[in-house]
Amino acid sequence: MKTIKVATFLLALFILSFCLVSKACVDNNNNSEDNTYLNLSVVESTQVEQDLLIASLRYDVESESPKLVQDKINQTMKKVLAIAEKKSMLDISTERYSVYKYSKQVKDKSNIKEIWKGSQTVVIKGKATEDILVLSGELQEMGLVMNDLHYELSVEKYEETRASMTEKAVNKLLFQAKKMADIIGAKKIKILNISIEGDNRSQEPQQALMRSAAINSSETITSPVSSPGKTDVKLTIFGSVSLKD
Repeated sequence: MKTIKVATFLLALFILSFCLVSKACVDNNNNSEDNTYLNLSVVESTQVEQDLLIASLRYDVESESPKLVQDKINQTMKKVLAIAEKKSMLDISTERYSVYKYSKQVKDKSNIKEIWKGSQTVVIKGKATEDILVLSGELQEMGLVMNDLHYELSVEKYEETRASMTEKAVNKLLFQAKKMADIIGAKKIKILNISIEGDNRSQEPQQALMRSAAINSSETITSPVSSPGKTDVKLTIFGSVSLKD
Protein backbone atom coordinates (compact mmCIF):
# COMPACT_ATOMS: atom_id res chain seq x y z
CA MET A 1 0.00 0.00 0.00
CA LYS A 2 2.83 2.36 0.92
CA THR A 3 4.60 1.52 -2.32
CA ILE A 4 1.52 2.53 -4.36
CA LYS A 5 1.24 5.85 -2.49
CA VAL A 6 4.93 6.66 -3.07
CA ALA A 7 4.62 5.82 -6.76
CA THR A 8 1.50 7.99 -7.07
CA PHE A 9 3.27 10.88 -5.33
CA LEU A 10 6.32 10.65 -7.63
CA LEU A 11 4.06 10.53 -10.71
CA ALA A 12 2.19 13.63 -9.56
CA LEU A 13 5.50 15.42 -8.87
CA PHE A 14 6.78 14.53 -12.34
CA ILE A 15 3.59 15.81 -14.01
CA LEU A 16 3.78 19.07 -12.02
CA SER A 17 7.44 19.59 -12.93
CA PHE A 18 6.71 18.93 -16.61
CA CYS A 19 3.91 21.50 -16.57
CA LEU A 20 6.12 24.15 -14.96
CA VAL A 21 8.94 23.55 -17.46
CA SER A 22 6.50 23.66 -20.37
CA LYS A 23 5.05 26.94 -19.12
CA ALA A 24 8.50 28.45 -18.76
CA CYS A 25 9.39 27.40 -22.30
CA VAL A 26 6.17 28.88 -23.66
CA ASP A 27 6.78 32.13 -21.76
CA ASN A 28 10.34 32.32 -23.07
CA ASN A 29 9.17 31.70 -26.61
CA ASN A 30 6.51 34.36 -26.27
CA ASN A 31 9.04 36.82 -24.84
CA SER A 32 11.47 35.97 -27.61
CA GLU A 33 8.81 36.64 -30.23
CA ASP A 34 8.06 40.03 -28.68
CA ASN A 35 11.72 41.14 -28.82
CA THR A 36 13.60 42.78 -31.66
CA TYR A 37 17.35 42.11 -31.73
CA LEU A 38 19.94 44.47 -33.16
CA ASN A 39 23.65 44.09 -33.82
CA LEU A 40 25.29 47.51 -33.75
CA SER A 41 28.85 48.77 -34.16
CA VAL A 42 30.54 52.09 -33.42
CA VAL A 43 33.96 53.33 -34.54
CA GLU A 44 35.75 56.01 -32.53
CA SER A 45 39.09 57.51 -33.61
CA THR A 46 41.35 60.34 -32.52
CA GLN A 47 44.90 61.64 -32.78
CA VAL A 48 46.99 61.86 -29.62
CA GLU A 49 50.22 63.79 -29.21
CA GLN A 50 53.11 61.47 -28.41
CA ASP A 51 54.67 61.94 -24.98
CA LEU A 52 57.54 59.43 -24.76
CA LEU A 53 60.93 60.41 -26.22
CA ILE A 54 63.45 57.66 -27.00
CA ALA A 55 67.11 58.39 -27.80
CA SER A 56 69.57 55.71 -28.90
CA LEU A 57 73.29 56.57 -28.93
CA ARG A 58 76.19 54.35 -29.96
CA TYR A 59 79.87 54.38 -28.97
CA ASP A 60 82.28 53.06 -31.64
CA VAL A 61 85.99 52.29 -31.31
CA GLU A 62 88.55 50.37 -33.35
CA SER A 63 92.09 49.12 -32.73
CA GLU A 64 94.49 46.35 -33.68
CA SER A 65 93.93 44.91 -30.20
CA PRO A 66 90.54 43.38 -29.25
CA LYS A 67 91.42 43.87 -25.60
CA LEU A 68 91.92 47.60 -26.10
CA VAL A 69 88.63 47.88 -28.03
CA GLN A 70 86.66 46.23 -25.25
CA ASP A 71 88.44 48.16 -22.52
CA LYS A 72 87.64 51.49 -24.16
CA ILE A 73 83.99 50.51 -24.60
CA ASN A 74 83.72 49.35 -20.99
CA GLN A 75 85.32 52.49 -19.57
CA THR A 76 83.25 54.83 -21.72
CA MET A 77 79.96 53.09 -20.94
CA LYS A 78 80.72 53.21 -17.20
CA LYS A 79 81.11 56.98 -17.49
CA VAL A 80 77.94 57.20 -19.58
CA LEU A 81 75.87 55.29 -17.01
CA ALA A 82 77.34 57.29 -14.13
CA ILE A 83 76.10 60.49 -15.80
CA ALA A 84 72.78 59.07 -17.01
CA GLU A 85 71.76 57.47 -13.71
CA LYS A 86 71.71 60.89 -12.05
CA LYS A 87 68.59 61.59 -14.11
CA SER A 88 66.04 59.79 -11.92
CA MET A 89 63.12 60.56 -14.25
CA LEU A 90 64.70 58.71 -17.16
CA ASP A 91 64.86 55.02 -18.05
CA ILE A 92 68.42 54.06 -19.05
CA SER A 93 69.49 50.76 -20.61
CA THR A 94 72.39 49.38 -22.63
CA GLU A 95 72.20 47.02 -25.58
CA ARG A 96 73.97 45.76 -28.72
CA TYR A 97 77.49 45.20 -27.39
CA SER A 98 79.44 43.93 -30.39
CA VAL A 99 83.15 43.34 -31.16
CA TYR A 100 84.35 41.95 -34.48
CA LYS A 101 87.39 41.79 -36.79
CA TYR A 102 87.67 43.07 -40.35
CA SER A 103 90.36 43.64 -42.99
CA LYS A 104 91.50 47.18 -43.73
CA GLN A 105 93.77 48.48 -46.46
CA VAL A 106 96.66 50.74 -45.43
CA LYS A 107 97.31 54.07 -47.19
CA ASP A 108 99.59 52.70 -49.93
CA LYS A 109 96.94 50.00 -50.65
CA SER A 110 99.68 47.39 -50.93
CA ASN A 111 99.02 45.77 -47.59
CA ILE A 112 95.96 44.70 -45.63
CA LYS A 113 95.87 44.49 -41.86
CA GLU A 114 93.42 43.03 -39.40
CA ILE A 115 91.47 45.60 -37.37
CA TRP A 116 89.14 45.03 -34.43
CA LYS A 117 86.05 47.17 -34.15
CA GLY A 118 83.49 47.32 -31.38
CA SER A 119 80.43 49.26 -30.33
CA GLN A 120 77.77 49.45 -27.62
CA THR A 121 74.48 51.32 -27.52
CA VAL A 122 72.77 53.17 -24.70
CA VAL A 123 69.01 53.82 -24.86
CA ILE A 124 67.33 56.65 -22.95
CA LYS A 125 63.54 56.80 -22.53
CA GLY A 126 61.31 59.21 -20.68
CA LYS A 127 58.74 61.98 -20.68
CA ALA A 128 61.23 64.59 -19.42
CA THR A 129 62.16 65.45 -22.99
CA GLU A 130 64.42 68.40 -22.16
CA ASP A 131 66.53 66.22 -19.83
CA ILE A 132 66.89 63.62 -22.59
CA LEU A 133 67.98 66.21 -25.13
CA VAL A 134 70.54 67.79 -22.80
CA LEU A 135 71.90 64.38 -21.78
CA SER A 136 72.10 63.33 -25.44
CA GLY A 137 74.20 66.41 -26.18
CA GLU A 138 76.55 65.55 -23.28
CA LEU A 139 76.97 62.00 -24.54
CA GLN A 140 77.64 63.22 -28.07
CA GLU A 141 80.45 65.36 -26.67
CA MET A 142 81.89 62.19 -25.11
CA GLY A 143 82.12 60.63 -28.57
CA LEU A 144 78.82 58.78 -28.83
CA VAL A 145 76.88 58.96 -32.11
CA MET A 146 73.11 59.40 -32.31
CA ASN A 147 71.55 56.22 -33.69
CA ASP A 148 67.94 57.25 -33.44
CA LEU A 149 65.75 59.88 -31.80
CA HIS A 150 61.98 59.48 -31.99
CA TYR A 151 58.70 59.92 -30.11
CA GLU A 152 56.10 57.29 -29.20
CA LEU A 153 52.79 57.28 -27.37
CA SER A 154 53.28 55.92 -23.85
CA VAL A 155 51.19 52.98 -22.62
CA GLU A 156 49.73 55.12 -19.83
CA LYS A 157 48.51 57.83 -22.19
CA TYR A 158 47.19 55.23 -24.64
CA GLU A 159 45.14 53.48 -21.92
CA GLU A 160 43.80 56.82 -20.67
CA THR A 161 42.78 57.77 -24.21
CA ARG A 162 41.22 54.37 -24.85
CA ALA A 163 39.12 54.55 -21.66
CA SER A 164 37.74 57.94 -22.68
CA MET A 165 37.01 56.70 -26.21
CA THR A 166 35.23 53.59 -24.89
CA GLU A 167 32.82 55.72 -22.87
CA LYS A 168 32.03 57.86 -25.91
CA ALA A 169 31.57 54.80 -28.13
CA VAL A 170 29.17 53.11 -25.70
CA ASN A 171 27.10 56.30 -25.48
CA LYS A 172 26.94 56.41 -29.28
CA LEU A 173 25.83 52.78 -29.38
CA LEU A 174 23.06 53.51 -26.86
CA PHE A 175 21.99 56.52 -28.91
CA GLN A 176 21.70 54.32 -32.00
CA ALA A 177 19.63 51.78 -30.07
CA LYS A 178 17.27 54.49 -28.77
CA LYS A 179 16.80 55.91 -32.26
CA MET A 180 15.88 52.46 -33.58
CA ALA A 181 13.53 51.90 -30.62
CA ASP A 182 11.72 55.17 -31.45
CA ILE A 183 11.36 54.12 -35.09
CA ILE A 184 9.71 50.75 -34.31
CA GLY A 185 7.85 51.97 -31.23
CA ALA A 186 9.75 49.86 -28.67
CA LYS A 187 9.80 51.10 -25.07
CA LYS A 188 12.40 48.85 -23.43
CA ILE A 189 16.07 48.66 -24.41
CA LYS A 190 18.45 46.02 -23.06
CA ILE A 191 22.13 45.67 -23.90
CA LEU A 192 22.80 41.94 -24.20
CA ASN A 193 26.56 42.10 -24.76
CA ILE A 194 29.33 44.46 -25.83
CA SER A 195 32.72 43.53 -27.30
CA ILE A 196 35.67 45.85 -27.90
CA GLU A 197 38.12 45.30 -30.72
CA GLY A 198 41.80 44.86 -29.78
CA ASP A 199 44.73 47.26 -29.82
CA ASN A 200 44.28 49.50 -32.88
CA ARG A 201 47.12 51.92 -32.36
CA SER A 202 48.81 53.14 -35.50
CA GLN A 203 52.10 53.31 -33.64
CA GLU A 204 54.62 54.24 -36.28
CA PRO A 205 57.83 55.59 -34.70
CA GLN A 206 57.87 59.32 -35.35
CA GLN A 207 61.27 60.72 -36.16
CA ALA A 208 62.00 63.73 -33.99
CA LEU A 209 63.27 66.92 -35.56
CA MET A 210 66.96 66.75 -34.76
CA ARG A 211 69.48 69.45 -35.54
CA SER A 212 72.76 68.31 -37.08
CA ALA A 213 75.66 67.94 -34.69
CA ALA A 214 77.27 71.36 -34.96
CA ILE A 215 80.84 71.93 -33.75
CA ASN A 216 81.96 75.43 -32.73
CA SER A 217 85.39 76.81 -31.96
CA SER A 218 85.45 75.14 -28.53
CA GLU A 219 84.55 71.80 -30.12
CA THR A 220 81.33 71.41 -28.15
CA ILE A 221 78.21 69.88 -29.65
CA THR A 222 74.85 71.59 -29.38
CA SER A 223 72.10 69.48 -27.84
CA PRO A 224 69.62 68.00 -30.33
CA VAL A 225 66.12 69.47 -30.54
CA SER A 226 62.88 67.60 -31.04
CA SER A 227 59.17 67.97 -31.72
CA PRO A 228 56.55 65.26 -30.98
CA GLY A 229 54.26 63.83 -33.63
CA LYS A 230 50.80 62.30 -33.20
CA THR A 231 49.53 58.73 -32.99
CA ASP A 232 46.23 57.58 -34.49
CA VAL A 233 44.15 55.64 -31.96
CA LYS A 234 41.12 53.75 -33.24
CA LEU A 235 38.49 51.92 -31.20
CA THR A 236 35.65 49.71 -32.52
CA ILE A 237 32.91 48.27 -30.31
CA PHE A 238 30.17 45.81 -31.21
CA GLY A 239 26.94 45.47 -29.26
CA SER A 240 23.87 43.22 -29.28
CA VAL A 241 20.67 45.00 -28.20
CA SER A 242 17.19 43.75 -27.41
CA LEU A 243 14.17 46.04 -28.04
CA LYS A 244 10.76 45.26 -26.57
CA ASP A 245 7.34 46.95 -26.64
